[in-house]
Amino acid sequence: LLDGGDLAAALAGGFLYLYDGPVQTDPDAALDVSCHLIQKVSINATSTGLSFTDPASAGQLAKASGDVWSGRILVSGTPTQFRWCMGSDTGSGAVSGAAFRLCGTAGDAAADPAPEIGFAVVPLTAGNVEVIDSFAIAKPA
Repeated sequence: LLDGGDLAAALAGGFLYLYDGPVQTDPDAALDVSCHLIQKVSINATSTGLSFTDPASAGQLAKASGDVWSGRILVSGTPTQFRWCMGSDTGSGAVSGAAFRLCGTAGDAAADPAPEIGFAVVPLTAGNVEVIDSFAIAKPA
């Protein structure tokens, strides 16, 4: 998928949602009820969905360097996970069938092991706008 551009097309227009709480490793499963949505990331904190460079380079699909991926922090806290979702899906409930999601870890960039999305300063503060400087999906070896 990475080399053929199909993954870039499948992800185009999606949003990145950052949650706190117990990490759910199955992207199709519902999040724990204790999880809170901390941030919805879009282009320039607007309603415009995200996209990647296409075609993939060196086995990676990456955020376009000219795009500003950002969003207002909705509640103060430290994100523990992210979900990439399409359309009106916010990632909190269970999905099946044709729904497409990605999930991963988030949090303190200095943590060991490092999260897939790391922040230099945590917790994040409600009302602030946070920017995701880099994001890439690597093709498994």
